[in-house]
Amino acid sequence: MMMRSYFLSILALCVAVLLPAMAQTPEDYPLAKSYAQYKAIQASLAADDYMTAREAIPPFIAALKSELGEREAPKLYRAAEKFLTADSLQKAREEFADISGRFSNQTDAYPNHGGYFTCVCTSVPGNVQFVQREKDITRCPYGGRANPTCGRVLSQSPKK
Repeated sequence: MMMRSYFLSILALCVAVLLPAMAQTPEDYPLAKSYAQYKAIQASLAADDYMTAREAIPPFIAALKSELGEREAPKLYRAAEKFLTADSLQKAREEFADISGRFSNQTDAYPNHGGYFTCVCTSVPGNVQFVQREKDITRCPYGGRANPTCGRVLSQSPKK
């Protein structure tokens, strides 16, 4: 009986110590750094702030390369680099649509990573997509300040 009690005490201690350590925070998920930079670009475009969005592209590319490696997503890297050639807010939004479609493909490649929502802007022709972690749309990068809640959720990646 004492051996069983001792074993249960050790088991409870292990669970109490290891379980919190095993829980992942959003920063632990694959692509967390890339998503943080992507979100900065998205928020800037939603605020109609082209220059801040442009400044967020190099850290986004660096985060992608750090998390995915140099060769993993060359089309996504090129799309992000092409964003830097945009000479207007409208052109930047067009380039961001390409980034978003490709980034959505990357987030879908990681099952059990915490759940990304792929959304579509319904007020812009072409059903352009964007990715976010929140279910409610509050920063549509294509609607800007005039229409920040434009869009609907198309799909949600699996949650862990």
